[in-house]
Amino acid sequence: TVGRGLDGIGGAFIFGVCLAAAGDLFADPVERNRRIGIIASAGSIAIIAGQPLLTQVSAHAGWRWAVAATLVPPLVVLLGTRWLPSEALQAAEGRLWDSYRDRYRQVLASRETVWLLAVFIVMLSVWSAFSVYLGAYLETELRANANATSLIFLVSGVCFAAGSLIVPRVIERVPKRRANVTFATLLGINLLGAGVVYTSIPMVAVFVGVTALLGVSLYLTTGILLLDSLPEARGAVMALQSAGSEVGLALGAAWGGAVLVASNDNYVA
Repeated sequence: TVGRGLDGIGGAFIFGVCLAAAGDLFADPVERNRRIGIIASAGSIAIIAGQPLLTQVSAHAGWRWAVAATLVPPLVVLLGTRWLPSEALQAAEGRLWDSYRDRYRQVLASRETVWLLAVFIVMLSVWSAFSVYLGAYLETELRANANATSLIFLVSGVCFAAGSLIVPRVIERVPKRRANVTFATLLGINLLGAGVVYTSIPMVAVFVGVTALLGVSLYLTTGILLLDSLPEARGAVMALQSAGSEVGLALGAAWGGAVLVASNDNYVA
């Protein structure tokens, strides 16, 4: 349990640093949005490939080697810093903690940024709760076996990765706020079909793919709006966005599971 907690902290830290670096290093909004999409897509691909890969390592070489294999990605990250632009490696002036405090104080003083952070946390909370619901629905209602469940989550990951690359191109042609509202509306309509329209494993696979595509679209457009809300503190904004994501995911898993237990039903519509 302790190891899993440390792993979560490390993963959130690395992802947050990547987003913060994208916010600070790319002044051009089009290029910055594309880089954010690539980061999100890379995270999705890592999740899709990482779990089966570690499962195979554990099956053939034992769990100790599987745990040891998790040291490889952080080492790759460290090596990757060699290719960062030189200005990214310059130390901040003044005391480190003073710089942190000033940046985060600046973020919290922006009402628009704080509201968008709150929206981000709620959005990730709903997504996490949906994942809990989906797992319960597949197991109890559809009696899906391990292969079917793995395939459905694979579809979700692939659509998430694809959406991460497509959305930055979309918002080059469509205003960000309009795109955000459109994605949120379509996602809400799609979710209404859970357990009603999507009642077979093939249909659930379609449902999950559409949900992942619209979900990542909403995630990215909200994140880009958040980034644009305070251009002078992009790094701090992106770091708080990453932290907010972890908070939202944890809260969603908690209340999603609680609702399932309290409802005493197979699924929550």
